[in-house]
Amino acid sequence: MAWFPGAPISFSVDPGPVAIVQPGGDGRINSRGYLRLPLRIRRRCKVEVGSRVLVVPNKERAEVLVLPMWVLDDLLITFRSSTSTKRGPT
Repeated sequence: MAWFPGAPISFSVDPGPVAIVQPGGDGRINSRGYLRLPLRIRRRCKVEVGSRVLVVPNKERAEVLVLPMWVLDDLLITFRSSTSTKRGPT
């Protein structure tokens, strides 16, 4: 994915909530090459200004997923609790 400063992008939110960024649309990669989440997206994803997020490229769909850390925490807790009951003691 060749995204560059000024490249047009669009934002949406998937259930989870995970922000999805795709090429095309009214948004833009800023002049420094950074992806800035619009306020409406940050609010839906419960991301505070300055919060850390995980940015995951999905080349098959030509998109970038932005996961707030609290979503990652929830995923890991759910995963660990489901696998610990199946595996038994190690």
